[in-house]
Amino acid sequence: MIEKNFNSWSEFKDYVEQLKAGSAESLSGREGFVSRFLYRGQRDSGWGLDTTLSREYPKLNRLSDYYHLISKIKPEVEVFTNHIWPNIDVVAIERRLEAYDSLRLDFLPVCEYLIYLRHHGFPSPFLDWSRSLYVAAFFAFQKAEADRVAVFVSQVKVR
Repeated sequence: MIEKNFNSWSEFKDYVEQLKAGSAESLSGREGFVSRFLYRGQRDSGWGLDTTLSREYPKLNRLSDYYHLISKIKPEVEVFTNHIWPNIDVVAIERRLEAYDSLRLDFLPVCEYLIYLRHHGFPSPFLDWSRSLYVAAFFAFQKAEADRVAVFVSQVKVR
């Protein structure tokens, strides 16, 4: 990871534009997939790229542990939301997670429930990224906890 410091929003935006131009130029004429840039804003530049779950519950190391946890709290969430969420088959999820080679990014059982929990502040094993630089900046500056915030820029390249 490369850390860059900027004195203004304008400097940062110019840098991101240079990154985009350099990325397009380096991959022109080559086969493969290149994602759009993704951005993540954090209100403290001292934080690493850690999920809320790893920060708040460092002993939960496996995704299956997370599914166990959210299945335990599901009855209470249903009472407070007045909504019945789909059943969570933890055994099937564990089997699927163990088959690492067949795991795809679109495999997220009970996705709506996961999104609901995350949206309402429940810790998550996933990092939130945005396609918008401005959305990431909003989250970085909204409740800044330090003198310096962080906005991460990432791109997926598959050749």
